[in-house]
Amino acid sequence: MKQRNFLTAVIGADNLESEEISRQMDEMGFEKDEVHFFGLETDMAVLNVQDDDARILLPLDESRFEEIYAAFLLTADEKARDSILGWASRHNFWVFDFLPGNEKTCVDPGQSKTALTKLGPVLNLADPDAYHCACLLKALQKWQPKSLYCHSFLPASTLGEPGVRELFQQSTGVLNFKQVDTAVFGRQMAFNFFPVPPDAQALRRFSADLESLAEFKGESGRIVFRFPIFHCAALSVLIELEGDAGAAAKGAANQLRKNDSLSVAAAHSWPSPLENAAVGKPAVKLEAAGPHHLWAWVLYDHLKSGKVSQALTMLSTLSKEG
Repeated sequence: MKQRNFLTAVIGADNLESEEISRQMDEMGFEKDEVHFFGLETDMAVLNVQDDDARILLPLDESRFEEIYAAFLLTADEKARDSILGWASRHNFWVFDFLPGNEKTCVDPGQSKTALTKLGPVLNLADPDAYHCACLLKALQKWQPKSLYCHSFLPASTLGEPGVRELFQQSTGVLNFKQVDTAVFGRQMAFNFFPVPPDAQALRRFSADLESLAEFKGESGRIVFRFPIFHCAALSVLIELEGDAGAAAKGAANQLRKNDSLSVAAAHSWPSPLENAAVGKPAVKLEAAGPHHLWAWVLYDHLKSGKVSQALTMLSTLSKEG
């Protein structure tokens, strides 16, 4: 890639993930003028106002990307995506794709700069549920995982700021016996939960991400629920093993502590969304559920430990000298 200042671009910068990118990059030591935010307009800037905060979203113009080092591609807008991917090829900058197509292979964010450079310039981010399940599978390799089935409980923030606002409005509305808005969820989400209809493409993507990240080729499946929580996602994962599940629970917990990918809960502690909604590091509880079955309970903040974390891990690696 070109040697340049570490200018970054956030495309589709009107959502919660863009706010989290800005916050975490500030913590990483990036200057504010190194992060440029773009809307989807091509000929004019847009003023984006949320609560007491306002941000100017720059127009998508190729000349603004000639000195960009990396771009966070947050939008599904086809025209914007085609432009960014084309400009990345011409101007040689990295793209962290938050919405890759189902046929795209995701990238392990823990790879070296050399390995990432061979894969670039477009680096596809994994489904967060699959990423955290893959962390479990890698820690369990010694006990030979055979299958993995996951129940995923998604928070309102997976639907962005509109989802968070509607859950808040519904919660206060129900408590005050008022009619609630359902434009985002399509039904009452507050004090309720319901399954998301199965999506064959999403299931294939989940399995493909497990294979890409953990070289897992066993059976896998996922059932998704929407849950009335603002930010913290929860996974209930059942893994079948060739080896002993009791030994695997202890061994995997030690492995996860060593590589620092997940925070392992204490023996008699059961992490919940209430305690983990704003915690940066995901939490996990491992228990044997039979001679060859292991149950894992995983909690992670959808914003702090989702795709934003993957992208910034790779940006940190790529921006290092050498």
